[in-house]
Formats: sequence, C-alpha cells, structure tokens
Amino acid sequence: MKRERPDSDAVVAAINELSRLAPFEGSALRFAARPLADGALVGPAGDRLGRKVMGWHEEVGQAFTRAFERLLALDPAVEDRFLRLVPPRLDRLPPPSPSPRAGVVGGDLEKLAALANGLRRASGELRQCADIMATAMNRAGAGTAEARSIDRIADEVAQEIADVQRRRDELAKRPAPVFTGDLRGKGPAAPDTTTADAEEPPAGEIGQAVDALIARGVLPPEFARMRPAEAMRYLERHPEVAVALGEAESGVLLPSALRAALVPVLHAPGSRTVDSPLDRVRAAFEKMPPAERRWTAILFPAVVGNLSGAPFSARIWANRVNIIRAAEKQKDKVIRLQAELARLRAMGDALPDAPAKLKEAEQRLHAAEVRLGTFQTLLKDDRRKPGFDRQILLFDPDQGKIAELHGEIGPKTRNVGVLVPGTGTNLDNFHSVRKTSQTFVTESNASDDGSLAMISWLGGNLPQDIFTEAPDPKYAQNLAPNLALFSRELAQEIRFAPTPARKVAVTVAGHSYGGAVVGLSETFGLDADRVLHIESAGAGYGVTAGNAQKLYKNPNPDVRRFSMTAPGDPIGMTQGVSAAGWGHGADPDKLPGVTRLETGNYPRELPDDPKKAGRPIQGIEAHSDVFIPQSDAWKNMYGVFTGGEIVHDSGPVAPRLTEPYPQKELLT
Repeated sequence: MKRERPDSDAVVAAINELSRLAPFEGSALRFAARPLADGALVGPAGDRLGRKVMGWHEEVGQAFTRAFERLLALDPAVEDRFLRLVPPRLDRLPPPSPSPRAGVVGGDLEKLAALANGLRRASGELRQCADIMATAMNRAGAGTAEARSIDRIADEVAQEIADVQRRRDELAKRPAPVFTGDLRGKGPAAPDTTTADAEEPPAGEIGQAVDALIARGVLPPEFARMRPAEAMRYLERHPEVAVALGEAESGVLLPSALRAALVPVLHAPGSRTVDSPLDRVRAAFEKMPPAERRWTAILFPAVVGNLSGAPFSARIWANRVNIIRAAEKQKDKVIRLQAELARLRAMGDALPDAPAKLKEAEQRLHAAEVRLGTFQTLLKDDRRKPGFDRQILLFDPDQGKIAELHGEIGPKTRNVGVLVPGTGTNLDNFHSVRKTSQTFVTESNASDDGSLAMISWLGGNLPQDIFTEAPDPKYAQNLAPNLALFSRELAQEIRFAPTPARKVAVTVAGHSYGGAVVGLSETFGLDADRVLHIESAGAGYGVTAGNAQKLYKNPNPDVRRFSMTAPGDPIGMTQGVSAAGWGHGADPDKLPGVTRLETGNYPRELPDDPKKAGRPIQGIEAHSDVFIPQSDAWKNMYGVFTGGEIVHDSGPVAPRLTEPYPQKELLT
C-alpha cells in the first residue's frame, strides 16, 4: 500500500510550534525547582522530590526531542527549509538544596507554600503544553505519544501538591523557633516607614484575625511574628498569598469598631437621620493604634482600599496589596492567552477564518501584557526612600478607577489640587496624568517648600473616542457623583491631617472631558475652594448660564471659578453646544462669575520643540500643550492651584486669535 505523502506545511508548522514551546515549557518546572533550591524541603523528603523534579524536567526534554525527530522522519525534505535545525534545548534547572539550612529543620513554611504553588502552576502549564503539542502533531500526522508523556508528567507533578501541603501543615504544628532572621530576603531593605509605633506585630483583635487566617491556610504561620512592612514585602514576594487574602471571606474578622461603622445606625428610634458612613468609618480608624491601622489595611485590602472615610495612609497600604493581587492574576491571564494563541497557531489551515482569529488573539494578548506592565509599574519603588513611591488612593481596574496622591498632606500643606483628565485617558496611560500633576508638585517643592499636594483622579471609565463617545454626557453623569464624594473624603482627610491651623485650600481642575465631569460634579455638591476648567468640554450637562448658580451645590459659598481655552483649540467650537441629549452644558468661559485665564505663550526655551519656543499657544496642539511646564498657561494653572498670581484673559472669548489684554491678580 502506497504511503500517503505528508503535508510539508503542517510538518513545518509543527516544528515551529515545538521550537517555540520548548523554552517556555522548559521553564515551567522552575516554579517548583526554585523553592526547593532555596530550602523549602530539606532532608530525605527534599532529596526525593528534588530527584523527581529533575527527572520530570529531563523527560520533558526527551519528549520534545522525540517529537522533533518524529516530524523530521515524516518528511526529511523540510530540513531544507531551515537554516539550522537542532532539537530544542530546555533551560537548566537550579539543583535542589543539598542539606538543611538555618531555621526550621526539615523545611521552611514560607517556601513550602511557594513550592506547593509552583507545583500547581507547573502542572497546569505542562498540561496546556501537552494539548498544544497534540494538536500540532496531529495536524502533521505524527501522533500524540509525546504529548501523552508530558500530560502524564503533569499528573505526577499535581500528585505531589497534597504531600507538600501535608508536610507544611505538620511543620506548622511544631513549636515555632524564635524569629531572628530577615523576612525581606536578600534584596534591598524594606522602606523605612514613618513611625516606630506603626511597625508592631499583630495584637489584640488583629492578632486574633491573623490567627484565624493562619488556621484557614490563607496566611503562613510566620505572619503572626511579622511587622507591617515585613508583611508587605512578603506579599510582594508571594503574590499568591495576596490573592488568597483578597478572596478570603474575612469580613467577620474586621476590627469590631470598623465592622460596626459599616452598618448604618439611626440616631434614635423613629429618627430618619443616619450617621454619615464617612464620619463613622473615620471615627473607627481614629480609635485604632497606628499599627492596627496598617494591619487592617493589609489583611482586608478589598474593604479598605477604596473605603470612604478610611485614612489615606490606610488606603495606600491596602491598595498596594490590591495591586499585588491584580498583577498576579494578570500574569495568569497572560499565560492563558499565550497558550490560547499557540493553540490557534498550531491549528494552521484547519482554523476557520484564521487571519482574523489570530489577529484577535494577538490583540487580546497584547492588551493583557500592557495591563500587566501597568500593574508592575505601580509597584516599583525606590527602596532608598521611605514609604511607597506610588500612593494609590483608589484602585479598581475592572471599573477603570485609579487615583494617586503626589506629595503629602501634612504640616507644610497649604493647598491641594485635584486633576481630572479627559477623553482617551485610561488605566494604561494614566502615567501621563501623573506626570502632569507631578510637575506642579516639583515646582512647589523647589519654590515654596512643598506646600502643594496634587491628586490625579480617574474615578471610572472616560470616553476613548473623540468623535463617537466624547459628545456623550453619560460618562460625566457616572463620574460626577463619585468626584463629589471624593472631594468630601479629601476634606475629611485634611481635617484629620497634622496640618497647621490655617486653612488648606482645595482646587478641583478638569481638562477637556474632565471639565464636564468637574462642572457636573458641582451639581452633586463638589466641595472645593477653587474650580478650574482647562480646555473644558463644558460646565456640565444641563448647566446653563441662567441656572448654574441654582444647580451648583458647592458647600463653599466663596468658591472661585476659573476657565482657560486657548485660541484655535477646536474644543472651543463645541463648548455650549447641546443637541438630542448630547453635549456638556454651557461654555464655562461665558458663565457668570467665572474668571477667564490667559493661555499666553510657550516657554522661551523649549528644547523638545524649539520652533514653538516663545510663540502663542494656539491651534489644535494647544489642547494638550497648555500643560507644558513653565508655559504661560501652566503658570496660570499653578497660580490657581497654589493661590498665587494669575493672569486674566480680558480679550474676546475663545476661540480667538487676537491679542489678549492680560490683567494680573494675586489670589491670596
């Protein structure tokens, strides 16, 4: 019987797929080998498991080599299509720990948890590898023997997980040795946190919560001896524990005062007046010692991270844990999407509408990788400085929410600015808003002893398309109440912060679509001393020159309002335009009582674009160029944020290209 000629294209596709898979899957067992090398399990049990891991690793390599040779045997002619064709090489694994190390004899509780997680992850990846290999080999007509070998190895790896968990449980029951080591590992030291009394091991109700979470297997036993900064660094190195913390149903373990604060309480029987949750929550935190605040944030991040009334310091600690959780889950998503893309590629011509489906899969993977990079950037720190580099006050990636504090609200603070960005801003490009806010804080630190703090606020999804989404007021309608609430949270934080007796002034500024959010937020009771519209889309949906004073519910009767629109910015042609439920209310430049500000010229020195240096800020690019540091527009913003000098625009209302007639004013 004549043998059917193999499909050369399918053979080549399978060889390419295996060559791509080998290095990726060759590192799968590293998840288990690394904790073993670090002393997770020592003695006879560790030696046995170490030999197994090395054996599995070798078997995976042999399976790839056999599959590769089988494909070449099917059609030797395909070798001519490669410049160099060699069997794939797998990464070398670190050897297991050869002898017991200092600490608990027989193993290490912290590393045993990492070992169990590593085995689980390795098993899952090897199983995905087997599926992809089977698809590719079948397409080439080479059978699935090698894929079944890898699938068997995945099963054997999974079977070891229960044994590792059992050994960890046994080790946890032994008397704990006195802790003298450095739980932060061999890397840079943890940040020097603010006060010594905030760095105490868990005690009281928090100690009971830690014990309960240890008993459930959510936390390792050594958590009971850690200090908050050590616990945070542990979670950074063991993000799977942070994930478990976030998913634990632990609300009943909250400190009793905070748990009670989260339940609405009537002033008296029959009364319809309810205590403000904002005030009740803050009162509960004020009763806590500093260390208990930090522990509450670490142990209950899903509750505290975005909790109205929680001190900003607690929200920052909680959201760091939330970001660690998000990054770990995003890593898993990236791995799944990589495997899915590999599976689709392995199908070759058998995949219906292959180009479109592959492009869609590649786009999903790219978006997931970008989001992972965003989370990882939020966790980067300069360990030489105290505290965390990124002070995240709000974090909910599923809802597109993030807010970040720049500088501090403390003894030197005289002014706090809030910047709300516009169309096109999202979680993954939020760094541009952060960069803008930071320029004002940097100037304050250099010129007036750091009296200005800034907050970049993205309280939810903004429109991403300037034509199809930006005219729609629904985004502002969703965000405006959130911004009003955040302004009350900020006002509370200022009241409780160690600020001097003199008043701290708050400015809320909105750029482009963010201006419509800020304007509409005033109808929900935005609490601000100064409101600033920057190239604003409008004063808020439904707000007109005639009804603005009636609709605005700012609790500050002396609020000052400012607006700037550069000449030639196209947004000037849409301000005040509304039709069929679309639009963003009145032109803020024309509202009664609003002070119009000059946008002026670019800086005299502009190395990045010398052609613009010293020239008027105008035209399409002016929409974002107003934020160029040391430009006249930027200086006017800084004047509003700090209560300093501003320059009025007394010329025709924008859009205009005529010479302005500036008039200076000192706000304070």
